Amino acid sequence: SLFFCYRPDGIFSNDNVHFVNALDHNEKQWKEIINYKNDLPKTGTSWPKTEIKMAYRSSLLNEHHELKTLLDNFSIGNEDLIKMLANIEEGKSAQEEAKKWIEKNNQKILEWLTGFKLSVLKD
Repeated sequence: SLFFCYRPDGIFSNDNVHFVNALDHNEKQWKEIINYKNDLPKTGTSWPKTEIKMAYRSSLLNEHHELKTLLDNFSIGNEDLIKMLANIEEGKSAQEEAKKWIEKNNQKILEWLTGFKLSVLKD
């Protein structure tokens, strides 16, 4: 079967799932698809590059201004998320996975809290 799925998802760790090379994003074709023209091209286009942003209520920063740096810098890469989700699907608890990730990523967490890229400072 062929399907579309966003990342992260534990299914991407499955050996039976194979990636295909998607066509580059073509804005003209994308608009035709979105506007549903009757004569769509036989070949498609990839989705536009998408970025997911973290959102929170603005009053949260007034109450807890120290959270701004953390929330602005928080990011866990797809590869890490996929591994964690796959382990959870195999029966490990979310708490186990979170604890393991935290133990491996103390420096990243400090970067979230301070806003400083510590790995850059080490070089």
